[in-house]
Amino acid sequence: MKKGFKDGSIEADKSLAYLAYIGILFLVPLLTRKKSAFVQLHAKQGLFLFVGLLLGLVIIPTINNFLGWLIILLVVGFSLWGIWGVSQGKKKKLPMIGVLSEKIKFDWE
Repeated sequence: MKKGFKDGSIEADKSLAYLAYIGILFLVPLLTRKKSAFVQLHAKQGLFLFVGLLLGLVIIPTINNFLGWLIILLVVGFSLWGIWGVSQGKKKKLPMIGVLSEKIKFDWE
């Protein structure tokens, strides 16, 4: 077991953490592995990416087509970056998003 993983196996945590970067599926790891710091970090980052995706989808038809697509492209890029971090089994924070996600606290933490 790697340092920093106190509960559950890394492989089980990784399997769930991958879901954090696939749209609304961030809810699955967020709500099922409440005591895994690894999974919670990735799920919270997935929450921000999902909000960014929704924001991009709202901006495209209403405000600015280019800006909306740029936001969606950034969300996809950050999602791939997050998936890469999960595959390494590390608690890698995404730029900007990682800092914001640490500020979110739930009752179970």
